[in-house]
Amino acid sequence: MTNRNRALTLIAFCSMCVSSNLNAEVLAHNSQIVQITNTSNNSDMFTIWLEGGTGTCTTGDKKIAFKSGSTSHSDVYKRAYSAALTAFTTGAKVSINSYLADSSEPCEDAIYIRLNK
Repeated sequence: MTNRNRALTLIAFCSMCVSSNLNAEVLAHNSQIVQITNTSNNSDMFTIWLEGGTGTCTTGDKKIAFKSGSTSHSDVYKRAYSAALTAFTTGAKVSINSYLADSSEPCEDAIYIRLNK
């Protein structure tokens, strides 16, 4: 296994090890990432566009934003971006949640991403 494959495996494993929260809102489940941007309006966030699946953000423009300020720690945000890139590159399906129960725009406050085979 090459170092790159080991790194991708580790990223995927770490993203799956993040504990889920019973108060999480399911933004997308069993969806595929078809587009990804590293920023929006030069802000510290990334955005993904989805195809398929179920959840709050799988209708309409099918767009979900991950903001660095929505997480408890900057490393959580970095791991989410790495996991999203891994899913986009490999074609893995994803499940995405938001833990911000009071968010008026949950599709703009994603925090958790899990890759599915």
